[in-house]
Amino acid sequence: MNYHGDESRSKILRVIQWSFEALSIGVFPAEDPWHRKFSRHYCPDRLKLANRPLAQGFIGVFDGIQCDWEFAKKLFGLQRFLSNKEPVDLACWDAI
Repeated sequence: MNYHGDESRSKILRVIQWSFEALSIGVFPAEDPWHRKFSRHYCPDRLKLANRPLAQGFIGVFDGIQCDWEFAKKLFGLQRFLSNKEPVDLACWDAI
């Protein structure tokens, strides 16, 4: 089952990456995920927040994604995932 085409999945993951990058830096971004700068004509509300502290100075760390293994494998394009023969602590996900 494929919920998104490659183009949609790439866009979704790019927005998530952009969001986590901003959170890790600790300031609101000054441009969108595709490097278009915010201006008074393009996303003026985001321009007002650009480069201001985000999340009261806290930074974030990606802790995981909650879904079934098959969906995660397809979403991230993984070659293999945990099988019945591998102990949980030795599970390995190999990216493309």
